Amino acid sequence: MKMKKSKCESCGDYEVRDRVIKTDTVLGIELALSTKWKWCRRKNNWCKSSAGHCGEINFKENKKFQYSVIKKHARASEYRNSIQWLEDAGIITLCYNLSNLELPLEGNKIEDVFKIYVTDTGLFVSMLEKGTVADILGGNLKVYKGAIFENIIADAFNKMHKDLYYYHKQSGLEIDFVTRYNNELTLIEVKSNNGNAKSLKEVLNNKDKYDISSNFKLADTNIGTTNGINTIPLYMAFLIK
Repeated sequence: MKMKKSKCESCGDYEVRDRVIKTDTVLGIELALSTKWKWCRRKNNWCKSSAGHCGEINFKENKKFQYSVIKKHARASEYRNSIQWLEDAGIITLCYNLSNLELPLEGNKIEDVFKIYVTDTGLFVSMLEKGTVADILGGNLKVYKGAIFENIIADAFNKMHKDLYYYHKQSGLEIDFVTRYNNELTLIEVKSNNGNAKSLKEVLNNKDKYDISSNFKLADTNIGTTNGINTIPLYMAFLIK
C-alpha cells in the first residue's frame, strides 16, 4: 500500500509502504507485526541505509490482532479455532481490551478485541526481521524494544496465572495491562527505558471519570514514586501478584 512519496537524500525517491513481518504458518494462522518501511524506488527494494535516510523505519505496532493481516477480508469465524488451539497449546496468550476501567475485569472484557502475546519470548524474537537477534546481542534493539519488553511482561504475568487485560480508546489512550492487585483495579505501563507514561498520567489525573490510584510503571529504573506514579524495575514484575 502506498502511503506517501518523499525525497531521500541518499537513495532518491522513496515510498512509505506497509510491510508485514510474519511467522511460520501454524494451523493456517500467521502471527504478524505490521510495520511501515521506506521503499527505495531507485533500488526497487526496502531501504537499508543509515537512519535519517532510507534506513529510518517508521514502526507502527499492530497492537490489536487483525484477521485481515492473515488474509485480505479474513473473518474471525475462519481463524478463531486456530487461535484457540495455539492458546490451549501454550504457544500464545490473549490480552483482552476492556470496555470500562472497573471491576470485575472479566465482566468488562471485549471478547473480539484482543492482543496476542507469544509465551516464549525467544520464539517471538525469531519472528522478527532477520538480523534482529544479532542486534539484541549487540545491545541495539531499535524499534522492537517496546514490543519485546511488553511481551516479556505479558509472559511473566501469564506464568503467574494472571488473566491479561488492557485498555484502549479510539482517542489513542492505551494502558498496557490492567489487573487486580491488593483487591484494587491496577494500571500497569511497560517502558523499555524510563519513558513518559502519558496514558497512565491521563487516567490518574481524571479522577471524576476514572477514580483510580493503584498503578505501576515497569521501566529500566529504580523503585520510586513521582506525581502519583509508582515506578519499579522491569525484573520486579513477578511481585505484582
